[in-house]
Amino acid sequence: MTANSIRAIVGTLTAEEALRASVLESIPIMVLTMTAAGEFEFANRQASEFLGKAFEELPDWPQYVHAEDSARVAALYRRAIETGQNLDFECRMLRVDGANRWLHCRGLPHHGTDGQVMRWYMVLTDIEDLKQAEENARANELKFRLTIDNIPGLAFTCTNAGELEFVNQRVTEFFGKTLDELKDWSSRVHPEDRLRIVAQWIHSVETGQILDQELRLLRADGVYRWAHSRHLPFYDTDGRVIRWYCLITDIEDRKRAEEALRESEGNLRQTVDSIPGFVIMRDEAGQYCREYYALDHFRSGFHLILL
Repeated sequence: MTANSIRAIVGTLTAEEALRASVLESIPIMVLTMTAAGEFEFANRQASEFLGKAFEELPDWPQYVHAEDSARVAALYRRAIETGQNLDFECRMLRVDGANRWLHCRGLPHHGTDGQVMRWYMVLTDIEDLKQAEENARANELKFRLTIDNIPGLAFTCTNAGELEFVNQRVTEFFGKTLDELKDWSSRVHPEDRLRIVAQWIHSVETGQILDQELRLLRADGVYRWAHSRHLPFYDTDGRVIRWYCLITDIEDRKRAEEALRESEGNLRQTVDSIPGFVIMRDEAGQYCREYYALDHFRSGFHLILL
């Protein structure tokens, strides 16, 4: 090989390396390259600016990892270098302004033709905003859970297709079932009510109409209880149903009171009908309520009885 050909090869390699460095500098995330042994050989501008350190100071990178993450990260790093396995982890690192930021770190080995690791390429992505959003979402979910669990009723949500997706604690306590077990909710409805209730629910899901129902539900102790169920659709900005919010209230005591009232009125009717005269009922304020005509008042003469 001539001297000119050697110089041409060297010049080509230098140009390729310069192009590679230029590309890595322009990528809007932190990029690092390391030798097969894990020693730093390049850091782009974004990485240096994040840490506020010159490239020469970066080999001491473990000191910038949060104390709670450092041991785990160091172990993962050593294992990857020893085995050639991909690196993929999240950790907190100290930014130049003193703030610890969550980073997603991913490292891929570059292998030579002989299968040996020649170099490592690493990408570090700042995911602090994502972590904050996740934390806010968890806080909001907890707040929602606490709120809905304290609703004095059986509260749950369904998808736009009518599938059960969330239940509060009172629901699981009432039925003695988990969310997954309650997917087959119709089996908890009294057989005499089941066909009607299922048909009405399907109709509401298909039309988006509000649903009000009274039905009997099987409680965990094996007793059927009368309940009032109300289902309200929630719409998106385009007017499409995206979720159903539902509330079931136990009305067994009300049903029993209504039945007792009907029996009482029936007894009163039977008593009044046996009186041979015309009966007017008034309330405590003396206001007219109703009148009864005894069946045989024409035979016995006209009598006025005030109750």
